[in-house]
Amino acid sequence: PILGEVMRKFFIRLFIIALPALVLIGYFEWRLSTMDTHYATKAEAMKQQAGDIEILALGSSNAYYDINPAHFSRRGYNLAFNAQSGFYDYELLKKYIDQMPKLKVVILPAILATMGSDLTDGASQNWRMYFYRQYFGLPLESDASKPIDYDYILEPKNFSKLAIYGANVYAYMTNHFNDAVDYDPEPTGWFNSSEIANAKLENKNGEEAARAHSLSKVSLFPVNLGYWQKLVDLLKPRHIKCVMVRLPAHPTYYKNLDKGVVDKFKSALGQFTQANGIAYADYTEDKRFGTQDYTFMIDHMNPVGAAKFSQIFDQEVLQEFFKPTPQ
Repeated sequence: PILGEVMRKFFIRLFIIALPALVLIGYFEWRLSTMDTHYATKAEAMKQQAGDIEILALGSSNAYYDINPAHFSRRGYNLAFNAQSGFYDYELLKKYIDQMPKLKVVILPAILATMGSDLTDGASQNWRMYFYRQYFGLPLESDASKPIDYDYILEPKNFSKLAIYGANVYAYMTNHFNDAVDYDPEPTGWFNSSEIANAKLENKNGEEAARAHSLSKVSLFPVNLGYWQKLVDLLKPRHIKCVMVRLPAHPTYYKNLDKGVVDKFKSALGQFTQANGIAYADYTEDKRFGTQDYTFMIDHMNPVGAAKFSQIFDQEVLQEFFKPTPQ
C-alpha cells in the first residue's frame, strides 16, 4: 500500500509537470493544422469535386504548372504535386477511383526528372511522403514493399504537424500562423504561376536544368512505370482510358539533355504505351510554344502557356475520347 501511494503521487506530480507542455504541444498541432498547404487544399477539393470529374491529371510540378483543366471542354481536375512519383500517382488514383463515377480519361505526364527519381528514404524530397500520409492517408513510398506498417507509431512525422513542419514552426509562430505553407492551387487544382511568370528567363536556366535532369536514374524508369502499370490495370476493368503526354519545354532545355538518357527514356515510354495500347502525345519540341510561354523554369509554363497548351491538348487529344463510338 505504501509503495502504491508513492507511485500514485509520483504520477500525479508527473502529470502536473507535463500538463503545460502537453497543452502547448496541442496548441501548436492545432494551429499548424489550420495553415494552408496544397495537400490539404487538394484533399478537400477532391472530396467536393470527385463525383463530377471526367478527366484527371496526375504528375509532378511540370503538370501542376502546365495543365489547366479550366480550358478543357469536359470537367477536369489537376491532382499533380511537386516531385510526385509514379507511386503516388497510383496511390492517389486508387484512393479516389471509386468516388469518380464519371471519370473517362487519366492523363499521365511523362517527365524525365520525375521518372528517374522517387520519394523513398534518402531522396532529397522524401519529406513529402509524410504530407501524403497525413493529408491523404496514403502509405509511405519507402514502405511500399512492407505488408504491415509496423513502425507507424515510431515516426512522429506520420501523425504530428510539429514533426513535419520542423524548423519552420518558429517562423510560422512569429507570423501568427498566417503563412501559406506552399502553393495555393486554383479550384481546378492547377497552379497559377503568375507571381513568378515574369522572372527573367535566360539560356543558362535551360542548360543548368538539363544538366541536372540528365542525372536522372535510368534504373528508376521501370520502377515508376511499374506503378503506372498498376494504375493502368486498375483502370482497364472500368473502361477508363489513359493518355501519356510529354509536356512542352524550351529549346535551351531539351537541346542540352543527355541524348543517351533521353533515348532510354523515350524507349521505355514507347514500350509501355505499345504494351498497354494507350495514347501517347509528345509536345516537347512543339514550335507553337515559345519563350513567352514559360516561367524562368524552362520546362514549367506560365499561365499564358498553360492556357495555350491545355486548349491545344484538349482539342487534339482529349476530345477524341468523348466522341461517340461508331455503330
